[in-house]
Amino acid sequence: MAQPPIPARDNQAFSAMTLEQKVQELADREEIRQLLALYAQRVNHGHGVADLFTQDGVWTMRAPGSDAVREIRGGEALKVAFSSFTTDPAGAPMIHNVVIAFDGDRAEAMDMNDLWSSANGKRHHAWGNYQDTFRKVDGRWLFSARHMTFTEWHDVAEAQ
Repeated sequence: MAQPPIPARDNQAFSAMTLEQKVQELADREEIRQLLALYAQRVNHGHGVADLFTQDGVWTMRAPGSDAVREIRGGEALKVAFSSFTTDPAGAPMIHNVVIAFDGDRAEAMDMNDLWSSANGKRHHAWGNYQDTFRKVDGRWLFSARHMTFTEWHDVAEAQ
């Protein structure tokens, strides 16, 4: 399975910015990191995440070794799909190694995910990548697309 591209970012581009531009990018970068953490915390604690997406947002997931993609598209569909988190948390995603590239009020990120979950008396560990796109709406960064590709998924042990 081909790996998704990493958002390009010239490491020297930051040095060409004015102080005001640097501060704005740092603030935007921190808001996106907070959005990623909030998504993970809500999933872990069984809360919905639909309000973290734009109204036309999309979430997809691809399991390891499969070409099948589960897709949820649009605000209402996301709300319905993620409302089940309130009764059946999807697990504990740990999002890390985030690389973000900005283009005005749009941004892309590539981040890694370790997911620990339990279902049907079994514990699972999975990992892979998110390829995210964000849009700033009314001054707030939101996911416009969140594409999860699991590269590995393993049963770990019987849940206690």
